[in-house]
Amino acid sequence: MCYSNLFKLLIMGTLALNDGFTPVFKSMTKIIKRRLDTENESPIYELENVVRKERPCVLFFTGLNSVIPGEIYDTFLSHLSNQGVSAYVAGPNMEETDELLEDLINDYANVTVVGHSSGSMNAINVCSKNKDVKTLVLLDPVDNSFLFKELRNKPLVLKQVEKVLFLNADRSYAWNLSPNDFTVPFISSFELKPDDLTLKKATTETIVASDFGHSDILDDTWSNMMHETISKGSYNRNENLLNEYKYWLSTIIKNFITDEEYEEIVKTPEEHVDDAMDELGKFYTDVTSRLAIRASKIISSRKVRSVNNTSILYRKV
Repeated sequence: MCYSNLFKLLIMGTLALNDGFTPVFKSMTKIIKRRLDTENESPIYELENVVRKERPCVLFFTGLNSVIPGEIYDTFLSHLSNQGVSAYVAGPNMEETDELLEDLINDYANVTVVGHSSGSMNAINVCSKNKDVKTLVLLDPVDNSFLFKELRNKPLVLKQVEKVLFLNADRSYAWNLSPNDFTVPFISSFELKPDDLTLKKATTETIVASDFGHSDILDDTWSNMMHETISKGSYNRNENLLNEYKYWLSTIIKNFITDEEYEEIVKTPEEHVDDAMDELGKFYTDVTSRLAIRASKIISSRKVRSVNNTSILYRKV
């Protein structure tokens, strides 16, 4: 899938508008501009002295149709490598990526294609053209095929893929209508669903991470930036929790590739009760705080006017 000039101009224009927004945005802008201008080689995540013919491999397509640099996913990809799965980051040039995929198929025991966000369209595209890729993982997949002439209004057909995993972060799809925290989901009408794929023989599986968002897979600096701007993630921004999430993602993907069962942590009834009481306490504290703030606003805006010895209460909205 080659980038159209219009798409590239759209990206550059958006980055130019955001260039002075924050220092982090400015840093992101420089990184992406460098990647678009040079299409330089992407990093490889692999432990030393591995026997490649005995090792599974992942070809990873980053967000923004693979324009986002792999270094922004460094923690996640490092976890994947440490679990015994080598990871290569696909570049923006799809012809070079097709050649890279052929090399990986020859060098490794097997190759799984993984796509995040709109990078999923690139992932689906290479899978549709290569008969040797049997496993596909899509993380919060976004369908922006309308931007590309070769995919526009055409079915997404996968003839040779045998199994597909959808890994969705629930907050990517959640609306919040609260006036204090109004949130439009980052992925809405552009969501790619299992039914949107035409599969000849593949089975699909979907796993949802309930407390996390679209950008929590990114390294913390970028993840927090997205959370504070356009893509809400976990409300708990503790770095250990976010790291645990990335590790969990890598474990799910590794087990999907190797057909291992993911070991869920089974808690006793007493532990569930303790967790529920903790959550109830947090909920009570949060509600009490919100009610106190709300009450103070109502009281401060209350007007009392006497009419025939009757008090009429009203407040400003």
